[in-house]
Amino acid sequence: IDSLQVIPRFEEREFFEKARYQTDRMKLFSERIEAHDFRFEEWIEDQHLHCGRIDVMGLQLEMFRDKTYSRKPGDLKPMPQDMLRSAKQMFTIDSVRLMHSFMRYGEFVEKSSVPGVVYFDDLNLKMYNLCSKLPHPDPNYALKVILDAQVMGESRIDLDIVFPLHGNTHNFWINASSEE
Repeated sequence: IDSLQVIPRFEEREFFEKARYQTDRMKLFSERIEAHDFRFEEWIEDQHLHCGRIDVMGLQLEMFRDKTYSRKPGDLKPMPQDMLRSAKQMFTIDSVRLMHSFMRYGEFVEKSSVPGVVYFDDLNLKMYNLCSKLPHPDPNYALKVILDAQVMGESRIDLDIVFPLHGNTHNFWINASSEE
């Protein structure tokens, strides 16, 4: 894909008024997206979507949340393992690489007159073993996320997260480090 852009239909004020509850408003642009080693035979034989690698270059993602609105009753965010288990389409993506990207998150809270914002630039992410066929029979099979980025143009952060994909576990492990 040469480029991808997602633009909200409504301006911020109208977007949140229509949503009525807390939610994220997102703007997204990516310079290029490439899929490698798509396995057509698996798709034809058993409708299992299998891709060896997806590369996303130059992603720019801006998210904003207005926390002056209440949360939707019963709105619980699922763990990554639960999101994979609930996927209607069976899929496997061996790896995803996000390269040279930028992400900004902001939120407005009741006790503030201006929104708080954090951003990450020169963001790179590698994700391995994205699979919806769960529980996985291999007890060592896990979704792995490796991220490095510059925080607010100041400090480098490195983050590794592991989500086991066997059984019905909700466990995960995080290792993180930052420059001084």
